[in-house]
Amino acid sequence: MPTVDLIMTVENGAAKCAPADLRLPADTDVSIRVENHTTSQIVLTAPQIFENKNVLHHDGDVVHVASNDGYTVKQNGKGEIRVRTIAAGQYPYGCTSVNDKSQPFRGTLTLSPAAR
Repeated sequence: MPTVDLIMTVENGAAKCAPADLRLPADTDVSIRVENHTTSQIVLTAPQIFENKNVLHHDGDVVHVASNDGYTVKQNGKGEIRVRTIAAGQYPYGCTSVNDKSQPFRGTLTLSPAAR
């Protein structure tokens, strides 16, 4: 299962996720390991990826948000979210501090066709 690490920080009061360009294979089971290096909860969002039908497993300091659009990662928390990715393409993804929702981070989720 392909794995990607996603690190959450705060810069100038705004949430930031790295890498900004998150690259994963499309239509594939993947593991997203998250680490929140801040003292506030961060909400990770991406279209369709975190819907119940695509979530395989989650573990650690992560909580599925009621809208099915993302996960809240607890302050100074670590966790793993295993999902089935969607079709190839570029999609927005975001990280938002629950302490300052006015400055969301916006990144790009690039899903490439899986090798056959």
